[in-house]
Amino acid sequence: MKIIVINGSARKNGNTATMLKSYLEGASSVSDVIETKIVNLYELQYTGCIGCLGCKAKKGNNYGKCVVKDGIYDLLREVTSADAVVIGSPIYFGEITGQLRSFLERLVFPLYTYRLDQKILTPKRFPVTMIYTMNVTKEMFDQIQLGTSLKRLEDLMERIFTTPDTLYAYNTYQVNNYDNYELEVFSEPAKAEHRRMQFPIDCQKAYDRGKKTAQSLLE
Repeated sequence: MKIIVINGSARKNGNTATMLKSYLEGASSVSDVIETKIVNLYELQYTGCIGCLGCKAKKGNNYGKCVVKDGIYDLLREVTSADAVVIGSPIYFGEITGQLRSFLERLVFPLYTYRLDQKILTPKRFPVTMIYTMNVTKEMFDQIQLGTSLKRLEDLMERIFTTPDTLYAYNTYQVNNYDNYELEVFSEPAKAEHRRMQFPIDCQKAYDRGKKTAQSLLE
């Protein structure tokens, strides 16, 4: 059994990556039978979907598969054959990162069809977890209805794979020294206190989700 973790953040040790690692620790605590792998998208060279429709060609062996041979060609096939997938991203301008968006375009579009029966070509359904980290507070998240845009992505994942389990980390601490940056609209002491009190709870939630997913795979 294999769980693949996709880190859509440029930071390999930032808030998103830390929560993803907590998830993997939880999954690994259940059994050594379960293989885990984490992929940092910003280390790979690739683009979003180029609309070539190679994945829709009737002839050949690429129907339902992305044909562009770049840095995620093998990863896309590995993900669709996994037993569980975890996707993490910081929120930029109310959305997931562009790097993750490009990856998901390449992952999802080949699995859609333009057939009248609207058949989905996913080789198998598997659990999906979405982990989001963001600078805004929970109150601001609700006020600007940020969940609405994220829900569209989650609905897409549900159609292709399964209804995703979601986890949010709000009001994240962004840099080690706020004095070095023009970030005066934020209260560094308040951010630091939130990180001290809340972020360990968020990481524990990620750990518990990983443990729960692993246990479900073994049932």
